[in-house]
Amino acid sequence: MINFLDNLKKIENKIQTFKPDILVLCVDFDGTLTKIYESPFDVVLEDNYREIIENIRIIENVFFCIVTGRELSDIIKRIDINSNIIYSGNHGFEIKSLYEKIKLNFVYKDLKNYMPVLQDIVKKVNEIPIKNLIIENKKYSISLHYRILRHEDIKILKDEVKHIMNSNNDFKRMFELKKGKKIIEIRPEIKWDKGKACDFIIKEISLQLNGNFHSGLNKDNSNYNKNNKDIINMLRVNIGDDLTDETMFGKNEYSFKSNSKKINVMSINCVVGEKKSSADYYINNHRQTYEVLENISNLFNNLKS
Repeated sequence: MINFLDNLKKIENKIQTFKPDILVLCVDFDGTLTKIYESPFDVVLEDNYREIIENIRIIENVFFCIVTGRELSDIIKRIDINSNIIYSGNHGFEIKSLYEKIKLNFVYKDLKNYMPVLQDIVKKVNEIPIKNLIIENKKYSISLHYRILRHEDIKILKDEVKHIMNSNNDFKRMFELKKGKKIIEIRPEIKWDKGKACDFIIKEISLQLNGNFHSGLNKDNSNYNKNNKDIINMLRVNIGDDLTDETMFGKNEYSFKSNSKKINVMSINCVVGEKKSSADYYINNHRQTYEVLENISNLFNNLKS
C-alpha cells in the first residue's frame, strides 16, 4: 500500500491522464472526517472540515457524499449542511441528496419488514446488564459501542449478543452481526453495504445529469472529450477507516452505460491508517483526510479553469 501524500505527483499525473469530467467524493464520517470519540453521541465536526466541505461542494460537477453507518437524521444534524451534499446513512440503507440537480430520497426496499423484529431485538439488548455499554438505536440497525467497557465485560457482551441472536429463529434469519472499531452492529441481513450504495449514487448522478451535463474540465477546452461527447469520465475518491468502508474500495476502473452515454469510472481508494486493506493508498490519521480532500478538489478545479 502506498502513502497518498508522499505520492501526490503520481496521483496528479494519473488524474490528469484520465481527464475527469465529474468528481465524486465518497467519504466516511467517524474516524475519517473526525477523530474517534469514546461515545458516538459526543462527536462533532471541526470547523476546518466543515469549511473545506463547504468549499468543495460548490465546485461545478463535484459531488460530495458522506457515507456513514450513522442514522441518516443523525448525520444530517451533525454535518448541518443543507444544500449541495449527499448523505448516505445506515451503511447505505437510506440516502438523501440535497443537490438541486440530483433528486434522491432513497430507503432500501423491504426494510419496513424488518422493523418489528428489530424492535424485539432492541428490547433484549437493552436488558444486557453491563455498565458503560453504549447502545445506538439507528432505526434500521443497532450499534453496541464497547470502547469504554472493562476488558472482562467485552467477552460477556459478545456472549450475550450471540445468545440473543440465537434465541429466536427470526433474529437469526433476518439479521446479522458485523464488527467495527470497538463496535458490534446488528443489521438486516441484506446484500447491501456502503460500496453498493456508492455504486448506486454514481449511477444516479450519471443518469440524472444526462442532458444537463457540462464538462467539469474546461467547457471551452477542446482537449477534453472533443470527439466523443457521449463519453463521461467520473473520478471517484473513496476514503474510510473501518472494516465497513472496505466495501467502497472496489474496482479501480470500470464502465457502464447510462442512457446513451458511456460512463468511465476511475476510483482512488484511500484508507485512514496503515493497515491491511484493499485500498491502494493510505494516510496516517483523520487529520490528513483534510489534505486529501484539499489536493484532489484543487487539482480538479484547476484542470477545468
